Parts: sequence; structure tokens; C-alpha cells
Amino acid sequence: MPLGRSGRPREAVAHVVLTDSWRKQRCSQEFVDDLCDRVMGPALAELDRFFGATWARDIAPSLILEGPGLAFQITVVQLRGWEINEMATHISQVFNKHWEQEVDRIPPR
Repeated sequence: MPLGRSGRPREAVAHVVLTDSWRKQRCSQEFVDDLCDRVMGPALAELDRFFGATWARDIAPSLILEGPGLAFQITVVQLRGWEINEMATHISQVFNKHWEQEVDRIPPR
């Protein structure tokens, strides 16, 4: 793992924003919570398989009821052989893929 000047791994905060705000639909808290679970769980599992378990130090989701939408603040830990911006791009692509698969699905009752 590349180390910064302090001897610690280099980190950067990446923001992934997923939204269907063009719909201007107000969604319930429960719907957006469920959508977050259906997007975040599979996305994190895929990223863990791809990068290994040490690619992120902190992940903070935020729910956007208008749209709906989700925002994730992710502290990315730079891994050997990867640039932080390459990692952030791949992370965004994975989250977007899972968003597209789930956003139009009606949650199970």
C-alpha cells in the first residue's frame, strides 16, 4: 500500500451521487432506505471482491427523498498499483451499475 509523507496510507474522500431528480417524485423514507440497502450491499460486495477488504475506511450514505436519490461519502484508501482517481472512477461505476439495476424496481413488501 503506498504511504503518504506521514507514513500512513494515502486516502481521499470520494462522493458518489445517484439520483433520478428529473422525476421530481417525493419518496417515502422506507422506500429510499430499502433502495439504499439494495444498492449499497451488492456494490460493496462487488468492490470488496475487486479490490479486497481494505479499499475503504469509511462509508456514509445519505438519503435523498426527492427523486429518489442516494449520496455516499466514501473514504478511499489507496491500494498498491492503483491511483486514487482510478479507484474512485471504478467505485462510481460500480455504484451506478447497481443503482440502474434497482432504482425502478418496486421494493418487496
